[in-house]
Amino acid sequence: MVFYHEISQNKKLGRGECEAIAYCLNTSSTFITNDRKARQVASEYGITVTSLPALLKVMIKKNIRTREEVKKILDKMKTSDNYTLNPAVEREIFQ
Repeated sequence: MVFYHEISQNKKLGRGECEAIAYCLNTSSTFITNDRKARQVASEYGITVTSLPALLKVMIKKNIRTREEVKKILDKMKTSDNYTLNPAVEREIFQ
């Protein structure tokens, strides 16, 4: 098993990203991120990776959340987490 210490040796990633990758490795979970470097490292460890916009789009398509609920989630992330999203990608989520 690969643990946090090994992953944290990668200076390209922050502590939170390293912890999330280690968690996914130890639980066989999917890693959700928009960070290109983190996505690459997680993929190198064989972790299934998806982007946040893809997850939000699936939530709408599978009727897990309504468009309005996803919009609220996204708006909250923009304000509280300073999350930015390309306008074209945002439009794609809601199509």
